Parts: sequence; structure tokens; C-alpha cells
Amino acid sequence: MNIDFKDKGIEPVLLSPVSFEQTVDHNQEIIPVVTIQQRIFTELDSLQIRGLAHKIVPFITDKIKQAGQDFFKELQLDCDWTINSRDKFFYLLEYLQSVPELNEVTVTATLRLQQIKDIQSNGIPPVKKATLLCYNTGNINQFGNHNSILNQQDLTTYLSSTLKKLPPTTGHCFAFIR
Repeated sequence: MNIDFKDKGIEPVLLSPVSFEQTVDHNQEIIPVVTIQQRIFTELDSLQIRGLAHKIVPFITDKIKQAGQDFFKELQLDCDWTINSRDKFFYLLEYLQSVPELNEVTVTATLRLQQIKDIQSNGIPPVKKATLLCYNTGNINQFGNHNSILNQQDLTTYLSSTLKKLPPTTGHCFAFIR
């Protein structure tokens, strides 16, 4: 599901929701991912952010039921946040963790390479787990049979220097997608 302003509106709306036409096997865990455009956070105040959270929770719960599941263990928020939108995005993450309907749910976030490049100024999302998105590490202008989405050598070099800069006592877990 994506959240953005529609047609130059002033209220964020839920766009492109997943529709389940048949139930999902009960052995298959569903992790709903909500992608929020960072410009949402430049326009909303804390009251509107809490209102957004109260739209997200029942919507996700209904989608999980549509898939034939009774519950979900994790809710992941994806936002390409910047220094200007960070505090409000982090506020949404913290607020969602206080919503009673999510007591048994782990709220997680995504991180992009540019967000951890300068972790001191960009900050660490206030969640127990973050998924590092590793893409666009190759040269898209280079022709040939190489992978322009993921260059493993560039990624390894980047991460070996960048991850060392993370504070050792953050208590955060980073999952890596390769």
C-alpha cells in the first residue's frame, strides 16, 4: 500500500492497496509494507500523523483478514525520509508502537543506503528492526551484461565502511536484502 497526496489534495490517501482474491496459506507469514511518500511528513502536523496511523491500522487489519489470516506479527513502514521529514516519520513509527491494536506487532522500517551514509545527522529509526534496501549500486549508464541495480562489489565496499559508523549500542537489528 502506498500513501500519498492525490490530485494535489491536502489529506494523505491510501493508494494501490493489495487485493487478495484468494486466501493465503496459514503457514505463510504476511508482512504488510506501507510505503509513505516523504512529502507527506512535510505537510502534516503531529495530530494529523496520529490520524494517519489510525487509518493505517484498520486498513492493514482488514487486508490481513481479506487474505484469510487472523493476525500479523510485523508491520513495516517504508519511507525515503530526509533530514527535513525524519522527525515526523520517526514520530509516526513511535506512535504506531503505542497503538493498542498493535501490541503484538513489531513495527519495523526500511533504510536506504543514503540514509545510513551519514547516520549521525540522518538518525536511526526508533524501531527494533530495520531492513536495509540495497539497490541502485551499479552504474545504469554503463552498457553490457552487468547488473546495474546491484553491484555486489560496490555494495560490499560501501557497507564495510558505512556500517562501522553505526553506534555500537543502538540495539537495532539490520536485515540485509541481497
